[in-house]
Amino acid sequence: MARRFAFRKRAIVLTTALAAWPGEPASAQLQPNYRNISPFYGNISPFYGNISPFYGNISPFWGNISPFYGNIAPFSGTGGTTSFTQGWAGDPFWGTLGTINPKAPAYARIGDYWQAFGSTWQQAAPLWTDPARAGELSQRLSSLIAATETTWGTALLDATGKSFAEGIGRELFARYGIDPADGASLQRLSDNRRNQFLLDWYDTLMGYSGRDRIDHWMPTVRWNPALSQQQGLGASSIIGILDGRLSDDSDVRNNIAWQGGSTAQVMGHGVGVASLIVGGHDGVGVMGIAPNARIATYNPFDSTNTASWQDVATGVVALAGRGASVINMSLGVPGQTLGADVRNVLFDPNVTLATKGKTVFVVSAGNDGVAQTSNLAWQWLKDPALIVVGSTGVDGTISSFSNTPGTACLLSTLNLYCQEQLANRFIVAPGEMILMSDGMGGVVRRSGTSFAAPLVSGAITLLHDRWPWLAKYPTETVDIILRSARDLGAPGTDPVYGRGMLDVTASQAPLSFSNLTFYEVVNGNAVMRTADQVRSSGVKSTWEADGAFFVLFENIGATRRDFAVPLSSRLVGTVSINGGNQEQFQRFISQRFVDWIRRGVGFSDIAEARVGAPGGWQARWSMAAGGVSEPAFGRRRPEALTAFGLVDPSERLSITAGRGGGAAILGERDGFGLTSDYGREGGIDPLLGFAQGGTFLRSEFRLGTGTSVSFGFTSRTQAAEENEALSPAEQQLLRSLPDYRAKGQNFRIEQRIGGRLKASLALSRVSEGDALFGVQSSLPSDFEGGARSTTLTLGASLKLPGKTTLAGSATTGRTSVGRDGNGLRTDGAAIRTSAWALSATKDALFGSNDKLRISLAQPLHIDRGQLTYQSMEVVDRQTGEIGLVDRTFDIRSKTRRFTGEALYATPLFGGKVEGSSFARINLSKGGQTKVDDVVVGGRLSIGF
Repeated sequence: MARRFAFRKRAIVLTTALAAWPGEPASAQLQPNYRNISPFYGNISPFYGNISPFYGNISPFWGNISPFYGNIAPFSGTGGTTSFTQGWAGDPFWGTLGTINPKAPAYARIGDYWQAFGSTWQQAAPLWTDPARAGELSQRLSSLIAATETTWGTALLDATGKSFAEGIGRELFARYGIDPADGASLQRLSDNRRNQFLLDWYDTLMGYSGRDRIDHWMPTVRWNPALSQQQGLGASSIIGILDGRLSDDSDVRNNIAWQGGSTAQVMGHGVGVASLIVGGHDGVGVMGIAPNARIATYNPFDSTNTASWQDVATGVVALAGRGASVINMSLGVPGQTLGADVRNVLFDPNVTLATKGKTVFVVSAGNDGVAQTSNLAWQWLKDPALIVVGSTGVDGTISSFSNTPGTACLLSTLNLYCQEQLANRFIVAPGEMILMSDGMGGVVRRSGTSFAAPLVSGAITLLHDRWPWLAKYPTETVDIILRSARDLGAPGTDPVYGRGMLDVTASQAPLSFSNLTFYEVVNGNAVMRTADQVRSSGVKSTWEADGAFFVLFENIGATRRDFAVPLSSRLVGTVSINGGNQEQFQRFISQRFVDWIRRGVGFSDIAEARVGAPGGWQARWSMAAGGVSEPAFGRRRPEALTAFGLVDPSERLSITAGRGGGAAILGERDGFGLTSDYGREGGIDPLLGFAQGGTFLRSEFRLGTGTSVSFGFTSRTQAAEENEALSPAEQQLLRSLPDYRAKGQNFRIEQRIGGRLKASLALSRVSEGDALFGVQSSLPSDFEGGARSTTLTLGASLKLPGKTTLAGSATTGRTSVGRDGNGLRTDGAAIRTSAWALSATKDALFGSNDKLRISLAQPLHIDRGQLTYQSMEVVDRQTGEIGLVDRTFDIRSKTRRFTGEALYATPLFGGKVEGSSFARINLSKGGQTKVDDVVVGGRLSIGF
């Protein structure tokens, strides 16, 4: 007959009186069969020392636990990041992360209420012990009752039909023997009982908040509901729970796949454990880490709350038979972190046969507050995937009641030496004052390693949901959890914290960026590359590529994990065609604080001088400080223009050659005399701007009847520049790229119509080497063969009476890139782009020599376009099989940008002083039009 024993459940009920069991006074709440330890006795009390419910980091609305937001960054090196706001940041449960009770107070209002609540009680500390001030204490309580009615009254009346004072308040005060009119009744409460009362007040009211409950453990283990929503809710997993019978609790009943064993409730212990794993994100009660996971539960405890180890082994076999990939075991041997009896269950032949080495065991460490000293004989041929979980308090330090691994060893097969320390399989998670379901439709706060363990089980469930094939690799699963833990205590693995604190976000991110690999696909063949060959954080691409990604792989033991990474991570380029504001004040004034030269019609920053030459020819020199170039990568730098030209005696032929802003020389037209009008951020043929910066040549022939034709070319060769914002590794990546090269040819015909109107038509061809719109890739197969663009530009200018000139230009472009079958490329339809500019120039506005130019431009805009690439990805998420996948993504601009500008210059004091001013506004239009920035400036230039 199987031996029965009084078996220690690894938990301590540390709860408010709200959780009292029917017919049992709050002071008598003891975990069954766990000696005679009071939950509010000695250092096991949740409120010992200086920890109170509204001090430090316990309340979500008081201290450093705030509603959270943010996302997971799997491409950020070791662990990624998840943001937790500091202070109130709005609604934490956006999207589908919870439902709102329309009668509940706004969450921001709830936050304000609890901050005031905590501050009020802290300020009242001197009143609790001074009998002469009992009346003040009573008044303080009355003011809080009034504030509670104001904030919560509507929600309470809707739910209970009573006000706070008539319903919840009356019950709450009676439970603690408090008469609100008698401050002495408050003073009679012990310190622990007082803190229990305050936390009870908090927990009771939050049940009417209309939202799922936030608890202190969530930021400690770096989990938030958004993480589970993004990475998976555990829908593909079955978790085995070896614990008390689950009751008909609303938070867990829909997740129960199977229940076996005894029907004993064990005081709702199993329900509490289950709620931390599968509690629904439904606006009611507590939230579990994996709310869509299925539970198979087996209860080895009978009506006397006792069990035999054979019962435990039977339960493990039953859970394994129900497909549980994780088995949560909140049980153990008194005085042992991992007892020999637990070890025997793990190595039981029936257990080994049932689990087939495909199960992760999560075992709570126990609540004796001892370090294990005894070594354990270990059967390494049957070595189970095991994690032992200890508890930490709300301040992140080890709980006084938590057992620890000490220096105990798992011995070699023949027990000759220490093969592995138990600390290597030990991890900690919050286990004090954890809010959970009580099994009776409410919530309760409990403490114990029993409630740290399910947080680890939930994190494993998320792994198995995101990477289902990991369920067949339990050793690798355990490795991920342990290696991603946040180090605590002594550096590295130590006898108290083992591997450290559970970190759910880090477990969902790569363990080490350096170990990641991916596949470059060249002509249908996959070639493995290291992630260091693509890492380029801080370098932005020139287009919006939402949803475009490639896949990195991380090898873990005998299997791998995949991470979808934004495609822009392998692209290098700082130009933002569509990405919003790039015109900051300092950059803009570097373009505009130059002499505005009155050359032809409109403003110009190109100075020109002519001298005679033999035979009636004229020599012409042109120069400009220029705008600010926007290289394919690196930081911007001034781009000077210098040119030399010859004009024949009849002025019918001119030839100009030089270096710098060639697009402004090739595209020169009335009304647009600034070099920045022709750059890639300008509105006149911006694609040609990608090819300027190097040498250029332009020839113009003036035919009869006001017709002229011109043609020319411009080029650019540029090496990657240093960028202080990048790490040395990323700068090395930039330096490893080939030089950016582009060439452009331009043909233009211009016709004068009458004496006032000019019209022009220009055709340009631009070729970029291994790049697209200034963007290169760290993979040579991307953009192989380069981009080829053709643009057509129509322009016109009209002189009006009163020294006024109107000018306009419109450009449409067509671009194709890459070769068939290689890297990023265009298949089928080409990329279509557009740009335009309008200007009005007025001479002699207020005086005889002043000038005003007003302009509006749309820089380069991608109207239509798709890029195609091949990626090596997981094609079967159940088995982890990888294969080639064809991907196509849209790069058309989601926002359209506009730039408006006003320039004014006038001579002063007889021409000895020039006054200059400018104003510029940048707009973007997506769903709605918004102002990105406004820049104004001015200058006085004094000549001597």
